[in-house]
Amino acid sequence: MAINLHLARTYGDGLYPTDPDDLARTEQWSIWAISEIEPYQMAIVVQKFFTPEEKRSERAIESSGKALARPLAVLDAALADRDYLLGDTFTIADLNVSAVMLLLQMIEFDLSPFPNVQRWTGACYARPALAAAQARD
Repeated sequence: MAINLHLARTYGDGLYPTDPDDLARTEQWSIWAISEIEPYQMAIVVQKFFTPEEKRSERAIESSGKALARPLAVLDAALADRDYLLGDTFTIADLNVSAVMLLLQMIEFDLSPFPNVQRWTGACYARPALAAAQARD
């Protein structure tokens, strides 16, 4: 997160907001993603991809999946009246939060109960820079 913020501030050419309120919201959303989304999705990732099947805990997967509903509802509400986290323009706030949430695709997490999140992640993940980065993997 710190590296993304630094790179956007230094080289981002429009990704990094200049308005103090937008800067505060950028930091808020960035920290929010790593504290509210990442722990639960990582618990699922660890169970599904790093825990041998015979030791896997379906209960832990289910519990973490249910726990994700609360922060995803917060994000869904925040996106109800805007295209991106800070308004009509993609910024480092969107990049940071959507990057954290990219693992939700890997674990095939169902975002359909959160239509605004689903629309927003679709827009974030359709950006050419992500396609170029994934093509290098």
